[in-house]
Amino acid sequence: MKTLAQKHDALEFGLAGQKWAAQKLIGMGYRVKEMGLGCPFDLLVNDVKRIEAKIARPNERWEWFVNVHHGGKLNETNVDCYLFILTQIPGMKAMPLYLLFASPVERLTFKFSFASLLRKYHKAIDDWDVVGTPSRETTNYRIWKKNRLAQ
Repeated sequence: MKTLAQKHDALEFGLAGQKWAAQKLIGMGYRVKEMGLGCPFDLLVNDVKRIEAKIARPNERWEWFVNVHHGGKLNETNVDCYLFILTQIPGMKAMPLYLLFASPVERLTFKFSFASLLRKYHKAIDDWDVVGTPSRETTNYRIWKKNRLAQ
């Protein structure tokens, strides 16, 4: 059972992940509104996409676990997509790995390993199409569009 200090640390880590996700999206040209703790999703992007952001550190076996459920119950009616941030990736310095999944995912938890990232989840890495097009009002939209056309 987690102590109060461990629960506090987990909450702080989760809120840091939410802020990290918001900054990443803003840097890419999206309009982002951070929601409060009582909201069923974390970020409102371009006034339409409801995103649940989750952050995870590796365990001693280099596996990342992400819980999608709240209290053992899965309710995806208020979430359009999930943004998972995996930290402490060997060889990537301080850069995290972003995985995006459209809702519904219909599962309570995810377990990521190097093998599963390569074999099963590689298409979710940096799949920003799940979020949609950045806002045209931002200066980063032109950069995004130029990079998108170059692909």
